[in-house]
Amino acid sequence: MKTRKNTVKPAMAMVTALFLLGGYSAQTAAGTVDISPTTLSNSNLSGCVSTLATDLECNPAGINLMDNEDDTIRLFSLDADVYGFDVIVVPSVPPFANSDIGSASVLLNDELVGIISTASPSVSAVFADPSITQVIQIVNTDAALLNYDFITTPVPISESSIVAASLPSSRSVQVGSLASAFATIINTSSSTATACSISPRTSVSADFAYQTTDAANAPVGTPNTAVDIPAGASQNFVFGFMPTAPIDPTEVSFDYDCTNSDPAPVTPGVNTLLLSASSTAVPDIVALTATPSGDGIVNLPGTNGSNAFSVATVNNGATDTITADVVTTVSLPVALSICESNPADGQCLSAPASSTTSTVNAGFTPTYSVFATATGTVPFDPALNRIVVTFRDGGGVVRGRTSVAVRTQ
Repeated sequence: MKTRKNTVKPAMAMVTALFLLGGYSAQTAAGTVDISPTTLSNSNLSGCVSTLATDLECNPAGINLMDNEDDTIRLFSLDADVYGFDVIVVPSVPPFANSDIGSASVLLNDELVGIISTASPSVSAVFADPSITQVIQIVNTDAALLNYDFITTPVPISESSIVAASLPSSRSVQVGSLASAFATIINTSSSTATACSISPRTSVSADFAYQTTDAANAPVGTPNTAVDIPAGASQNFVFGFMPTAPIDPTEVSFDYDCTNSDPAPVTPGVNTLLLSASSTAVPDIVALTATPSGDGIVNLPGTNGSNAFSVATVNNGATDTITADVVTTVSLPVALSICESNPADGQCLSAPASSTTSTVNAGFTPTYSVFATATGTVPFDPALNRIVVTFRDGGGVVRGRTSVAVRTQ
């Protein structure tokens, strides 16, 4: 159960057990009753619990309940498995003739979270940090709260589940130049994913920032600000590194994370970034793939079938000799070849081979065709079974990369 994050806003699902606060009051003005320690958990939420010498304050009829202005009920919650609570005010049983309700303040850790009254009989609140002791207080504000119970229902933790992807999967820049990429976090759960953000797990010599984008990938919102993602929805981001020193090609992994979820699983080449930086200008081959099915998967018919996919590139860096080669991430029964292609019709400019080499000028946009033939069965495991196209400069340093999933059908 995750409790290390702050500002958690859960789905307000009720638990069946109720903690009844009715009858908890002192018989003196401005009195305070401490019910401590009382843990909000599913195992002890029923009945009336008191640490006082007498059980007067647990009288189910609610006699003397909150009958003085500024009377306070204080409840300590020590349960790290609770995100928050709902408070509902209801008439005590049996009702009394003078049971007209005024209003009461509900405080969480001395901060006002709402006012309950006849017109607005419920308040919900969430814990900023579920791992610490919480203090819930209900304070009579006008001495009119007579013979009413307060039902406090804890809200259990309901974690969201997220996945993430990013493009392109590599950037190679000069020190002091921005290396940017786009990412998407998808909330696959039935509850809102709260305060979702991106941060690098891998340490590199670079400043990092991220920002939400709209459907057209134009930046919106405020940089480095977490956002909520509704159930079943996705959020696009742009992120970038500004290198402050040379960086050898490094596989940077990220925490795509929300306060009520585990981080998205890390899949190299899918939501990581191969980042490098040089003190001089270097090639930066930004590559994107297109498969026949349009879903990033190359489907091979049977155990000896063939298929192909295309790769579009742009060199955002310096002119250099570039060698493109194609391999699988793990040993798979798949034969592969690649060629540079005519952008107009996709036809190979030379015979397909294990690699192809050409001079790629700055700003040029060469395209490539990749061919795959099955020699056995390839299970569908898009995180593991992938075809990777790598672009290396004249010195053999990786300056670009992209990949697709592969399977037999």
